[in-house]
Amino acid sequence: MSRALQGLMAQKASDRVEHPRLRLEPSPPRRKLLLLGDMTAASTMLAEVIPLPERTNQVTRIKGVGMCLRLRPDQCLVLLAEDTEVVPLRERLLRSAQAVYLLDASARFVGFSVAGAAASALLNSGCTLDLRLRSMPVDTCVGTRIEQVPVSIVRQDPEAFEVWVERPLAPYLWQWLLRAAETV
Repeated sequence: MSRALQGLMAQKASDRVEHPRLRLEPSPPRRKLLLLGDMTAASTMLAEVIPLPERTNQVTRIKGVGMCLRLRPDQCLVLLAEDTEVVPLRERLLRSAQAVYLLDASARFVGFSVAGAAASALLNSGCTLDLRLRSMPVDTCVGTRIEQVPVSIVRQDPEAFEVWVERPLAPYLWQWLLRAAETV
């Protein structure tokens, strides 16, 4: 193993890694809420607080609140901005008789930022989805696997992605990203 690769392997997930065409770093910690159930009802109840995406694999951004990923027809992941209150969301859902559930998933997921001209090539080296811009435009998300690890990928801009993974698998995925970055 080369010294450069040994150095990358020793990196912790708290470190930022720069390559000529690639930047890897952990996403900042933020509150994560999982909405489960009837998303049509949830969308109506939460419209004033946080507009939910209409379709699966779509992302909505709300300035000062965060963003919402429509992962499945019955599931949204809400990634809140640092100082956003959860109380208005909970209160609206508790007042509703609809079958919509709000779970705090903050400890469940870890995010990594993958950015630069080689970002899609890096992710595609472990994933069979077509992540080129024409197939996955900005503000879309997709659930897939990278090296058999289940992830959600969000395209932030033409050369930037956020990858969300369950916490127990995050160290493995981080090490894989570091190794794969050497070959891209």
